[in-house]
Amino acid sequence: MITKSKLADINLSELIMNSMPGLVFIFAKDGQMVGWNKKAEEVLGYSPDEMSKAYAGDFSDETTRKQVREAFKDSFLTGYANVEHLIVTKSGRKIPSFTHGKTITIDGERYLIGLSSDISVLDTARKEISRLNELLQAENIYLKDLLDLTLEHNEIIGISEATKYI
Repeated sequence: MITKSKLADINLSELIMNSMPGLVFIFAKDGQMVGWNKKAEEVLGYSPDEMSKAYAGDFSDETTRKQVREAFKDSFLTGYANVEHLIVTKSGRKIPSFTHGKTITIDGERYLIGLSSDISVLDTARKEISRLNELLQAENIYLKDLLDLTLEHNEIIGISEATKYI
């Protein structure tokens, strides 16, 4: 059993941050990163010293950095923000991510605490759905042309199950 005195000895915020499933960041209002979990160091590949010098958007790909910085600014107006973006590791690997952030107040100062989740599987699934939709559209055009050709000659040469959806 954990007693109150044991809880006082444990850095509860560090324990919570390190138990989160994604990358956890805490940013000051000026955008400087002031806290992160161990997973952020491991995934990104940066040392604690390098992490402490980072600002909001620094780990984002240049194609999504502006969106991240806008979401950061918006969070201090609305209290929260969400953004899909590409995180870039020190080695250059790009990770599709969804980040949710919420502002918090500590000792009268506002901060943004955020959780970034890897959405690589979702990104791959979206691309596959898009590819399959394009294939289906091409097949539908082919079948419609075939059906039009068949009707033009008053001769049915075969019917696909897909024609019932045209």
